[in-house]
Amino acid sequence: MFWAWMCAAWAAPQVLLVTTPGVKLDAYLPLIEAMRAKEVRVEAVVFPCSGGGDDYRKKIVSQAEGQGWTVLAHGLGATLALQSGVQAERFVLLGPVLDVVPGPAMQPLIHTSITEGLSLDTHLIEPSLRQLLLGDWEGQLTCVSPLWAKEVQQWLRDAHVPLKLAAIDAPVWLGVGLLDEVATVEAIVPASRSFPHRTLVRLGVARMDPKDYRHFDLLSDAIPVRAAVHAVLDGE
Repeated sequence: MFWAWMCAAWAAPQVLLVTTPGVKLDAYLPLIEAMRAKEVRVEAVVFPCSGGGDDYRKKIVSQAEGQGWTVLAHGLGATLALQSGVQAERFVLLGPVLDVVPGPAMQPLIHTSITEGLSLDTHLIEPSLRQLLLGDWEGQLTCVSPLWAKEVQQWLRDAHVPLKLAAIDAPVWLGVGLLDEVATVEAIVPASRSFPHRTLVRLGVARMDPKDYRHFDLLSDAIPVRAAVHAVLDGE
């Protein structure tokens, strides 16, 4: 009886993993496997190669309906999750794109022509478009909707990501990498101060990790993955 009560009192969180459009679910396997090793239920939100940001945000809310989720996301998936208005008990975000810091490197991306039939799993599209959506990662890539690509491009042109961070009441844990080329620390740190309840962890040598991390290192390297699992389980 006592142990039944203890098990009910500590139930592993349910994790809603919001992927980034254009990234295969396989890229998230280190996170998924680490969560499941701790007996955490993981359900993934995966986006099609059609539709736009509004469709993706509605899909997140629909898939989360009726459950008490911890939302786990990376990069532009984190941006979509925050924009969606999903009712989460907690957000655990790795390299979330909260704002953009425009500079000379961004100028070609702002003027890139986006057309139909984009596929990130080949080298047929312009390198600048890959950089726009995913940084320098050469991992598990797939197709991406031109409507979504154009929305992200507009954020760059406006030098602004449309987010209402101050309205998010749930606790937010953020893991950031010093070498992140998509979600730069120069953009994330100031923007994240708008969260009412945030914990920001600078992953890398500053906290005695063996190296600093780029955008997709946060998904694949054991140390950022372990930090995210800890944040999900312990709320820290």
